[in-house]
Amino acid sequence: MHKMYLQKLTIKNYRCFDDQGIQIYFKPDINVIIGENNIGKTATIDALRLAFSLGGGRRDLYVTPQDFYINKIGEPANVITLDLTFAALSEKEQATFYEMLVIKEAEVTAQLHIRYERDVKLQGVERIKTTVWGGELEGQSISFQVLELLNHVFLGALRDAESDLRPGKGNRLGQLLRKVVAGDDDKRSILEHVKQANRKIIQESPVIKTGEIINGNLKEIEKRRLKQNVQIGLMPPDFNKIADSLQTLLVTGKKSLKLQFDESEWKYLTIKYHVKECPIENLNGKVLINLTDVSSELVGQDFYNVLLEHANFTFDLHQNGLGYNNIIYIATVLGDLIERKNIESYTYNALLIEEPEAHLHPQLQDLLFNFFTNRLQNGTDDSPIQLFITSHSPTLTSKAQIDNIMVFHEDRLGNVAVTSLSNCPLNNDEKADLKRYLDVTKSQLFFSKAVILVEGISEALLLPVLAQRLGCPLDENAVEIVNIDGVAFEPFIKLFNANEKDNRIDIPCIVVTDDDRCTDDTDDDTNEEKGSETNGVKLTGDDLKLKKADIKTVMEKLGIGIPSDRATKVKGCESKFVTVSTAFKTFEYELAKASNNNIDVIMKVLAVMQPKNHTWILKKIKEKVLSEEEAAILIWLAVRKEKGIFAQKLAVKMEEVDEKGAAKYKFIIPTYLQEVFKKACPMQIEGVGDVPC
Repeated sequence: MHKMYLQKLTIKNYRCFDDQGIQIYFKPDINVIIGENNIGKTATIDALRLAFSLGGGRRDLYVTPQDFYINKIGEPANVITLDLTFAALSEKEQATFYEMLVIKEAEVTAQLHIRYERDVKLQGVERIKTTVWGGELEGQSISFQVLELLNHVFLGALRDAESDLRPGKGNRLGQLLRKVVAGDDDKRSILEHVKQANRKIIQESPVIKTGEIINGNLKEIEKRRLKQNVQIGLMPPDFNKIADSLQTLLVTGKKSLKLQFDESEWKYLTIKYHVKECPIENLNGKVLINLTDVSSELVGQDFYNVLLEHANFTFDLHQNGLGYNNIIYIATVLGDLIERKNIESYTYNALLIEEPEAHLHPQLQDLLFNFFTNRLQNGTDDSPIQLFITSHSPTLTSKAQIDNIMVFHEDRLGNVAVTSLSNCPLNNDEKADLKRYLDVTKSQLFFSKAVILVEGISEALLLPVLAQRLGCPLDENAVEIVNIDGVAFEPFIKLFNANEKDNRIDIPCIVVTDDDRCTDDTDDDTNEEKGSETNGVKLTGDDLKLKKADIKTVMEKLGIGIPSDRATKVKGCESKFVTVSTAFKTFEYELAKASNNNIDVIMKVLAVMQPKNHTWILKKIKEKVLSEEEAAILIWLAVRKEKGIFAQKLAVKMEEVDEKGAAKYKFIIPTYLQEVFKKACPMQIEGVGDVPC
C-alpha cells in the first residue's frame, strides 16, 4: 500500500491560472511536469511550496498582489484558492492528520484548503488575508503542529548547490547526519573524536603562541577592569555544531594518480589493518597503489581512510563543476527526506525540483532519472517521498513512464491546460509501445503548439522545407514533426483524441500518411511490396524499363484502387481533434504529380541518384510520350527504394537560391499538404491556393 501522497491539486486565480483553474492529478512517486516556457510549471511548484510551508517559521515564499490572476481586460482577481487532496493514508497518518480527514464510503482522504484574499485598507494599503482549513467544511481549523508535518525541500532552477552544502547552521549535510545518528552512543563517539583532536591541537606550540598573542593584546586593551581569555581549538564539543561544520570533500577520479609507500611502512600498515588483498606495484623499493583500483569493500573502511589521508587527493566543492555539485546536493537532500520518513513514518515528505537537468549533459540526465526511478519506483508501491519535477528536457521526458508525465499546454482557446497522461485512453500495451517510441526527438511533441505525425524519413525531411516555402516556418510556429518510423500512429493519436478535455493534449494533431492504395494482396498488378516487378515494370538497380501499355495499366489500377486497410484504419481515428491527411498512393507520387515544375526539380535530383533512369525518363518526357501523371508514376517507381536519400537531396535542391536570394526553383505544394500546414499554422497561411512557391 502507498504511503500518504498528494493525489490532486486545484489552483484558481494564481498567476497564469484563471477562475476556471486547473486540476492536476499526481502519482505517489514521480511526477514530471513538462511544457513550453511561461505555461505555469513554476506557478504550480510555487503553489505546492505555499501549501507545504504553512507551519510556523518555515516560509520562504508569500503571496503578493502581483500573484492574483489578471483577466483580458486588465482586472485582477480578488481571491486565490489552492485545494489539495491527499490519498492512501495509513492508520497512523489518519490519526496524525485527523483535522483534514474526509471519509466517503470506504475511501479516506485528507483535504487542505487555502484561500488568499486581497484586502484593501484605508490609504490604499493592500494586504493579503489568508484562510486555511481542513476537510470539506470551511471553518475546520488545522493546528500548526499538523501543518508542520507536511515537509518539503525545494530546489530552484537557479539553485546554488555549493552554497547549500557549505558548513553552516542548518546545512543539508548536517541535517542528514542528525537523522542517521542512531542514538546517544553514536553522538558520544563522534564527540570523543573531536575532544581528542582538540586536546592534541591546543598542545601544539603555534596554537599556544597564537592564543598568547591574542590574550596579551586583550590584557592591554581591557586593563584591570575586564578580564577575558581565549583558548584556540577546533570547536566546542557540541554535536549540533559538529554536524553543521561538516563539509563534502571530493576524491579525484584521475586514474593516473598513484600512492607511494616505503616497503617497511606498507608492511606495517597491512599488518595493523589486517589487509589481506590489495593490488600493488613494486618499483625500486617502493610500493605503488592506483587508488582507483582500491575500494573500502576490498581493504576495509579504516585502511581505505588511511589511503585517502596519505593521498590527500580531496578537493572542495568550489573546485567541482556545477552539474556534479547539483548531483551531490540532490543525493544529500533525497537521503535526508527518506531518512526523515523512516524515522517519522506519519509525516508527508515531498521533493520539488525545477529543471533537474540544469548543468547536466544528456547521459548524466539519464543516470539521474534512473536514480530517482530506482529509489522511488522500487516496485513496492511504497515510495518514501513524492517527487515533483518541472523540466524542459526531452531527455528526462523520454525516460519517464507515460503515467508519470503531466503536460502543460495552451489549448485551442488560448487557455492554460494540463493533461495527466495517465488519463489518456491508452491501454497498458499502448503505453508500453509509446514509452518505447518516445525517444529524445519524439518527446519534443510535449513542448509544441501543434504536432504533425509522419510515417517516415521522407516526410520528416521535406515537410519543414515545404512549409517554409508556403510561409509557415514550422520551428517559428512551435510545430513539431514526429517521425513514427512506421505506421503505428494509434498510441500517439490517443494522446490528442479523447472526448474529455482533461484526458487529451488539446493542441492540433495532424497525421500525414500514404493511402498505399493497391498494396493489399488483392491488387496484384500494382502491389509494390511483391518485389521489383510491377506488371512488367522492371527495376534492376539503375535501369528502369517498361512499355507504354504497362504505365497505362498502373494508372488504371491506381485510379480504381482503394486505400489500404492500414490507411483506412488510421483514417478511422480522425475526429474534430485529430486530422488524418492521406497522400494518393505515396508522398513522393503526390510531389511529382503536383506540377511540371515539380517534375523538373525532381529530375535534377534523379540525375544524381540514378543517371540511367533519369536519362530514360527525361527522353520520354521530351518526346511527349508521357503525361504528367505517367511521369509521376515513373518517378515514384524509381525512388521508392531510396526514399530517404531522395528526400534529403530534394530538400537541398529546394533550398537553393538565386543571386537575389529568392528560391531558385518553383515548386507547387500538393493540396493535401497545404491543408496540413493550414491546420498546423492557422494564423499564417489562410487563403493560400495552388500557387508556385
